[in-house]
Amino acid sequence: MASKKPKPVNDLTMNIEARGHRHTILLWPKLWQECKPPVKLKWEGKKFSPASKRFIPNKPGVYAFVIKPGVPPGLPNSVLMYIGMSDRPLRDRFGEYVREMGDPRGRPAINTMLQMYDGYLHFYCACVNKPTKPKTIEDHLLETLVPPMNKQYSAKVSRVVGAFS
Repeated sequence: MASKKPKPVNDLTMNIEARGHRHTILLWPKLWQECKPPVKLKWEGKKFSPASKRFIPNKPGVYAFVIKPGVPPGLPNSVLMYIGMSDRPLRDRFGEYVREMGDPRGRPAINTMLQMYDGYLHFYCACVNKPTKPKTIEDHLLETLVPPMNKQYSAKVSRVVGAFS
């Protein structure tokens, strides 16, 4: 029995699909060198899925969404997409993202990221103890890492990011 030939793929269709996966990523070593948070952070990561919620700390802190393609096997690679913070328990914030994933009324960019990279997203978090505020850590991380899904940066970084838009 003859094997079927794969159905031809329309280049225009692939081009349109690929556009949804295009993100501007700022790779700026000068900013990386300035990444010295005021407190030591102990990051823990879990695959982003409802089943991971029970492993997320029940304390305030900062968090990041990272895409980990897992290919090719043996070559570690990942892309930092978003940084956030919570004054409430990180577990609660994680649960809000799980709910937002299926809610079309959620923030469009975040909702799209959650759905588009389902199965490849990881949630990393670090608890922040008082008197340090999670917002202080988040601001510092945004200033030095400039993740593409965040929309609010300092004036210095906004001028540079705006030049790419």
